[in-house]
Amino acid sequence: MKGTVLVTGASGGIGLAIARQLCGEGWRVYGTSRRPKAAQTPEGIRMLALDVIKPASITEALRVIEEEAGGLDALINNAGMGIAGPLAYTEPRDACKQMAPNFFGALEVTRQALPLLRRAEGGRVICISSLAACIPIPYQALYSASKAALEITMQAWAMECAGVRFTCLELGDMHTDFTGHRQILDAPMPEAERLAFRRSLAKMEEDERHGMPPERAAAQVSRLLGRRNPPLVTQCGVGARTVALLRRTLPLGWSHRIIRMLYSK
Repeated sequence: MKGTVLVTGASGGIGLAIARQLCGEGWRVYGTSRRPKAAQTPEGIRMLALDVIKPASITEALRVIEEEAGGLDALINNAGMGIAGPLAYTEPRDACKQMAPNFFGALEVTRQALPLLRRAEGGRVICISSLAACIPIPYQALYSASKAALEITMQAWAMECAGVRFTCLELGDMHTDFTGHRQILDAPMPEAERLAFRRSLAKMEEDERHGMPPERAAAQVSRLLGRRNPPLVTQCGVGARTVALLRRTLPLGWSHRIIRMLYSK
């Protein structure tokens, strides 16, 4: 057995694909969901109830893992959600709702898991991030902000915590149920702004429907776990790496014009 790994948000999509990939490779896999259903648990994966915004549930899940497996070798922070809408009509409660699981939740799971990861030889933390962390996406600004905050925090954590390796994996468009589960802001706004938002949202959803399957991300996670010195930030797929490179090399004004052409027509 390669070791014990915890995958948050493993009831479907990318998290489930990662759990299945690692289980097939000989890892002892613990997956989490807010409301796991025994009948839907994949063979070989131990599903635990865990809500990343409820610290007590994190504590209990880690207690079970330590009791059953004796420790933890790797943590995959995957749980999260998305809210789309114009910033001008986004209430503070919606901003908090977006940041809570994507940033604060991942932070708390990592904080509580750190003692177990430190005990392991070469403990790993991999955060499922997005190209949106380095590219401001119109009408998904808070999602971008949550991933950017996560990446900066994990990079700082890597400097603070010797012995544990941290990596953020930036994904591009993925064909998962994330698209259907995205929460759409339904606030009163001028019709012209609503139409612009809906056009942009339709473009995002179309791109996602033609995106990579989650198994591609799962395979990349597996490769990262196998690397002795994984990068702090990396991308999945040639297209994602190209976009990240262009974002770093193009003048900011140019990259913003391209993004507007794609999502703000």
